[in-house]
Amino acid sequence: SRSYGNINYVDFQNALNNDYVLGSPSGAALFAPVEEAKDTNSLQDIDLRGTRSLAQLPGGPLSLGAGLGYYHDYLYSLAPPTVANGAQFGSVAYALGSENNFAVYSELSAPLLRELELDGALRWDHYNTYGSSVTPKFGVKYAPLQQVALRATWGQGFRAPNPAEAGQAGSLFATVVYPDPILCKQSASGQQLPGSFPSTCTEIPTGLQTTNPALKPEHSTNYTGGI
Repeated sequence: SRSYGNINYVDFQNALNNDYVLGSPSGAALFAPVEEAKDTNSLQDIDLRGTRSLAQLPGGPLSLGAGLGYYHDYLYSLAPPTVANGAQFGSVAYALGSENNFAVYSELSAPLLRELELDGALRWDHYNTYGSSVTPKFGVKYAPLQQVALRATWGQGFRAPNPAEAGQAGSLFATVVYPDPILCKQSASGQQLPGSFPSTCTEIPTGLQTTNPALKPEHSTNYTGGI
């Protein structure tokens, strides 16, 4: 990622010390160099699965599917070096972290009758960032007529915190102008009073928003129905 036009304060002061006149050409080259950072977001994934018939039911074969999977997610996104060390203005946001997940899952399809089919699935996930989650799913299909089928499902789900939410990540932010309640002494009309420090009347507090390593996953319950 690249950003343009932001001042490097040290280079700006050096340019002024060397008789640079504001508005002259080549200002960007002297004290506003291009900010550049290389972001990396990689994902390695492997998934193995298989199916087989267990028995013959009136509506068709009783089928079982099972599998296991593993993935590794790595995120490396830092602010440009001159921004991170405070020499140059720019967006101070960063994210660094990784996430591993190991999963085992199984699904059973049971056509009990020509008109009635049941389906059940269960999945277990283990994340190195927070622990494990178990998510079931159940479905039913009923076809009273050849031209009509009723379907419904119920299941649970979750979303694990990603590296930008639970890893080493943060962003710098600033608030509006906020006068210091002790050092900035003003009248009701805003006039400076004796003993006031004028610079403290235009304070802009800043803060750093960071992640919570104890962040838990989001959970959901899902229903569907159709005809």
